[in-house]
Amino acid sequence: MPTSSDLLGPTGALIGAVAGLVALARVIQILWREHLKADADDREQRDVAHALAKAAVAAYDRLADAWEQRNRDEAARQRRDD
Repeated sequence: MPTSSDLLGPTGALIGAVAGLVALARVIQILWREHLKADADDREQRDVAHALAKAAVAAYDRLADAWEQRNRDEAARQRRDD
């Protein structure tokens, strides 16, 4: 068992430094775990946004195709009427 003079001397400083490093390592570990969770959440949100954007583009393409078909039908109708 260390004496009180040991705790205030080099042994105490070494024990304090080791305890500080252990605490710092634990804090870094917790922060890293939270970072990985946040990163996974960001990737999930990105994937959802990408899927929604692809669906919107596909819907726009269908709309453009329908409009072109309408224009072709209207042009054919006008040619028949002339």
